[in-house]
Amino acid sequence: MGEVLNKSNEANALVSYWDDWLKTIKERVSKIPEVKRKRVYYMLGAPLHTNGSAWWGQSLITAAGGLNVASGIGKGRDINIEQLLTWNPDVIIISSNEGRFIPVSEVKNNPQFKGLQAVKEDQLYQCPIGTFWWDRPSPEGILGILWLAQTLYPENFRDVDLARETIKFYQAFYHYNLTEQDVQEFFHPGPLQ
Repeated sequence: MGEVLNKSNEANALVSYWDDWLKTIKERVSKIPEVKRKRVYYMLGAPLHTNGSAWWGQSLITAAGGLNVASGIGKGRDINIEQLLTWNPDVIIISSNEGRFIPVSEVKNNPQFKGLQAVKEDQLYQCPIGTFWWDRPSPEGILGILWLAQTLYPENFRDVDLARETIKFYQAFYHYNLTEQDVQEFFHPGPLQ
């Protein structure tokens, strides 16, 4: 794409940025034994809809060092509450990229979910949204992987200031100067307008 648009240098810089962060994340999470890896449920557009191993959610979770509890279901699909209770994830990531915004409070206050470890431990997170969803393949998808790795394993990423990294990314690749308020809105998305 960089060659087609006569932007090879910019494209190569973006690829290098991705490669550098993927390498850093992998180095930091590779030391975590599988039995201590966070088990993640990726909630996609509806509380009982998720992605298995055949979709990007799997890549996102794996790259961040997590284990996708739904990896065995293949493509994205609806599940039932019994299946979710059986999986009993450590963490729930809530995505709004299927067009419906699901607030963390909706999941937290749903009586069906009260027995889940993630709910009991308050490990429910809304995935950030920048110019595009961070949990989808896009130039800024690497920020989503970094965000998830830091969310799952904060002790391994204490030195990473994700707000500053986001500002740096936007300056370098979008030639746009984000404000602190912009970044906070990315990290705390609301319903799409």
